[in-house]
Amino acid sequence: MVVAATVKSPRATKLRKTVYGMIGEVRGLRSACTSVSSLDSQGKRDEARTMLAEIYRWFTEGCDTADLRDGKALLDELSA
Repeated sequence: MVVAATVKSPRATKLRKTVYGMIGEVRGLRSACTSVSSLDSQGKRDEARTMLAEIYRWFTEGCDTADLRDGKALLDELSA
C-alpha cells in the first residue's frame, strides 16, 4: 500500500500561496488587456492606458513572459 504524504510546512504553504497569487495576477493582466482594447476602441484611450499601467506595475519579475510582453506592447501602443 502506498500512502501519499502531504507537505504542510509553513514554507510550502507560503510558496503555494505565492504561486497561486502570481497566477491570479497574470489572469488579471490578461483580462485587463481585453478590457483595455475594448476601451480604446470606444475612444477611451486615456482611461485604458491608466488602467493597464496600474496593473502592469504589479509585476517586478517575469517581464520576458508572453503575457507581460503583450501587456507592455499594448501599453506602449496606447502611449503613442
